[in-house]
Amino acid sequence: MASPVKSSRFRTLKVTKKTSIRDFVSTHKLEFEKGKGFYQLTKPEIIQARTQLSWTPGTQRSLVMIGDCGPHAPTYHLNKDNIDWQKEVKLLAEMGVHIYAVQALGYSPRGGFYNEMARRTHGCHLNLNQFSSIVDFMMAICYRERGAEQLEAYEKEVRSRRGGGGMNRELHQLFDALAGRKTTFTAAGVSAAGDLEPVSPSRFQVLTVDERCDIKTFVSNNSLIFKTGRGFYEFTKPEKISDKKEVVLVDKTTGDMFTGPEACEMIGAGGSGRIKPASLDRFV
Repeated sequence: MASPVKSSRFRTLKVTKKTSIRDFVSTHKLEFEKGKGFYQLTKPEIIQARTQLSWTPGTQRSLVMIGDCGPHAPTYHLNKDNIDWQKEVKLLAEMGVHIYAVQALGYSPRGGFYNEMARRTHGCHLNLNQFSSIVDFMMAICYRERGAEQLEAYEKEVRSRRGGGGMNRELHQLFDALAGRKTTFTAAGVSAAGDLEPVSPSRFQVLTVDERCDIKTFVSNNSLIFKTGRGFYEFTKPEKISDKKEVVLVDKTTGDMFTGPEACEMIGAGGSGRIKPASLDRFV
């Protein structure tokens, strides 16, 4: 059985110049343990993945590439290494490397780039909107490389979470894509939301708050950017809520988000006194 990685297991640190993990750790007076340091695979390292990594003969080879935009042309002035993604993908395909192209946040209209990388290397094009799903994405990719039975077993494990409600729309789409099947997710979506206004699935990142604190402190502790009025919190206690405030409802099954005047009406916002959290069958 696979287990999710605890959010406190790793620290994300910014590297301002090229160096080895050991030297970086020493410079910042951190503890170094061989094999316990992780680094980001940046664009120049994509070439290194092909030319410098010691791929073991006879093994399955896969590369997970996560990005939120398309590539620059080889002649682009900031493309210092003149990387031609089509050439690199072709060479990786010839080496038997499967590329799992993870397109994050839906920012780029050039989804064809991610789809082509996956198609040409017999990998898979995946869409990631919530970074809280990243562990499941990585685990599912690994199990897919092991075989269909392993992937199916992990899917069942994910489904069993929270009393059988562990699969939202994003995770359904993940497993459907990895299994090579048409979507099997039939939960009511936007069409059944009435006058509610759908919210882009990547507009908000849903984060787990481990201890009681204000939004600004939580944002600071997690190295995020704080902007007044941009943080939303779960409505769990009686409060006075103006109908001028934006209210976001989250579908309990799909994870889809909705807003608009009807969302305010559904929770009773706009009254003169404090209102209690509404008991909604479908939304939180």
